[in-house]
Amino acid sequence: MRGRILLGQLSRQERDLRQQVQKEPENVDLKADYQTFKEKKLRIELEELTLWADAYPTDSNIRYQMAIRLYQSGRFDEAIPVFQHVRNDPKLKVDATIYLGQSFYEAQFLDEAADTLRSVIEEYPIKGDEKSKAVYYAYGVTLEVQQKNQEAVKAYSQVAMWDFNYKDVQSRIRRLRAGPTGPTPPSAT
Repeated sequence: MRGRILLGQLSRQERDLRQQVQKEPENVDLKADYQTFKEKKLRIELEELTLWADAYPTDSNIRYQMAIRLYQSGRFDEAIPVFQHVRNDPKLKVDATIYLGQSFYEAQFLDEAADTLRSVIEEYPIKGDEKSKAVYYAYGVTLEVQQKNQEAVKAYSQVAMWDFNYKDVQSRIRRLRAGPTGPTPPSAT
């Protein structure tokens, strides 16, 4: 109970700080304070969710939220086994598998990332929604880093057919079709 109240208070404080930053976008000190607060909030949330996961080991949603915080903290090697466990829950399977693929990517397990993201593409029944665009895009980035450029173009092209203005998909397609020029940006998210 105490933990839920604390997390609620932190969420309200973050919202207030975010609104202040939006009102004063040039205020560097305010931006720094907001960033510091977000890091503190993430750490506290992770600590609290870890306690909850220990107390309620069968609650997949708690483990899923904990794994997201691990991912957001850059602790990908720790997030991977939790996402692997959580994806056994049918309600969380797609989302957990997407995060699992992205965790593999960030941990530099590129083959595992590609296979995991491809499995989501094959299993996810809805095409063209935000989730499918995100998966195809992340899959494309992974293929691009692996220098499988033709396959990456196919993944990006699918996204472009659904949403031509999605992230930087147009420039990625053009660059890959033009030929190799240099290193690919490292983030799939």
